[in-house]
Amino acid sequence: MKLKPTNEKTSRLNYVVQATWADQINARFDNPESFFVSISERLEEILERMESAEDELAGAIKVFKKNNPNFKWEDVELVQSLECVLGDVLIDDTMNRPVVFEHVLNILRNFDETKVMALNVYVDPARPGKYVAWDGQHTSILLYIIAVTVCGKSVNKVKVPINIYKTTNKAKIRENFIVLAGEGKEPISALALFTNKVFGVRLDGSKNPNWIAANEKQNLLASAGLFLTEKSRGDMTKPGAITQVETIDNASLETVECFCMYWRARKAKQYRRAESKELLLMLQFIQMCRDQKIKITDKYFEDAVEIMWDCFDCDFTCTKNMKRYFDKVEVAYRNWFKSKFHPKCEYEELSEDEQTLHPRYDMTKKSGTEKQDPYVIAFLIEQLRHSGFKHKLPKSSAESTLGFMPAAEDLW
Repeated sequence: MKLKPTNEKTSRLNYVVQATWADQINARFDNPESFFVSISERLEEILERMESAEDELAGAIKVFKKNNPNFKWEDVELVQSLECVLGDVLIDDTMNRPVVFEHVLNILRNFDETKVMALNVYVDPARPGKYVAWDGQHTSILLYIIAVTVCGKSVNKVKVPINIYKTTNKAKIRENFIVLAGEGKEPISALALFTNKVFGVRLDGSKNPNWIAANEKQNLLASAGLFLTEKSRGDMTKPGAITQVETIDNASLETVECFCMYWRARKAKQYRRAESKELLLMLQFIQMCRDQKIKITDKYFEDAVEIMWDCFDCDFTCTKNMKRYFDKVEVAYRNWFKSKFHPKCEYEELSEDEQTLHPRYDMTKKSGTEKQDPYVIAFLIEQLRHSGFKHKLPKSSAESTLGFMPAAEDLW
């Protein structure tokens, strides 16, 4: 299926060509001006980026036609508001969330004109005669598909409802976008929220302390070769990718800075994505150091990574058949657990009450469970100590690990 060609071919990812994918993604924050794309360009970008997008769109259109057998655009009665032609609507790429294409397809499959809301727009002096949508990106793409792709109409003749907001205060509009994305809309993802905070500072001069902190975190991540992403973007496996966006957003600036120290040392050994479990464990380790007033430097993590690389290639993968580190922790933990709680019998032979009193955890399960993590970190601390780490190490909480201490023979 081919969409009608556009006069301009602009890709946000090609705006700046850098050495790595992380550089390209992070470069979107460096453009000092708003970045506008037409609806057709946004849809083309989705279809090019997602391998299955064209087939999924074709399937959704098929469902749409089945549900609306005699559909004509002229019969559509959208909400009454001000109107503009669809071709005059632009999308501010620095303000809107990443498109969740499945959300567009779901609306298309279950189309109901009475549920179509007017696009919220403002007029930007830099683009006279155009209307910049700060809310309604998914709706505008939906209407484009129906009017242009399904009905064959000209994008410059189809009229759509708009609400024009009489302001050019983008910082205020950006905050409204976040606050007003409520019921019936695709929820704002953690990535979209974080991205808007950064753009709010860089483009709009926001003085919101939380947004300023997000911008500083973005600077740190970019300098370390890291970038934030999410499943819908399709680049989760690229080197430097972090999918735990909310975790980064909620972490303190100092903690993120320390993780970037770790990552620079880690990247020097092998540049790959940051495993979710790896991020969570290292942030907890860092927080333990900070709570215990242990100074963390680049040298601290360079030496720590050297040991972790020699022992287990710094591989914190916890998926099936790829759990080298967690398998090692599992053996050490089970041996310690047996010697402490049931030295003369197998765990399965204990009574139900005894098992309830001293539950045995499965360290090899893929997850970030709070109950497992203290043991996993305690193992890491002992491994570093066992391997001759020269710096001060945090002390594990005996309360959270029951005094877990891996035997020397269970370490690397």
